[in-house]
Amino acid sequence: MIKRIGAPVTYKYNHSLEKSMKTTTVLLLLLSVFIPPLAQSTSERQQFIRVEAPVIALTHVRVIDGTGAALREGQTIIIADGKIQSMGPSTTAKCCPTPR
Repeated sequence: MIKRIGAPVTYKYNHSLEKSMKTTTVLLLLLSVFIPPLAQSTSERQQFIRVEAPVIALTHVRVIDGTGAALREGQTIIIADGKIQSMGPSTTAKCCPTPR
């Protein structure tokens, strides 16, 4: 049989310390996510870029969308500002006057 002597021990919980540790952790995680892409040099990216233009048209391509749908042959993909703007059959695709 164990006999307790004296009052039970109580610990003070420091909420402000926990909050500051959480804030620091979140900031470090955000920095670790956003800084590596900024450190990538232009020459590293340039090896994958063949055309520098505001609007690019990829013509007569085969598109596999990843949903399980049938692939589409003979498509044109319009890329502007680094994002796909439209996609459609190459025979009817419309684009700006000067795509590259």
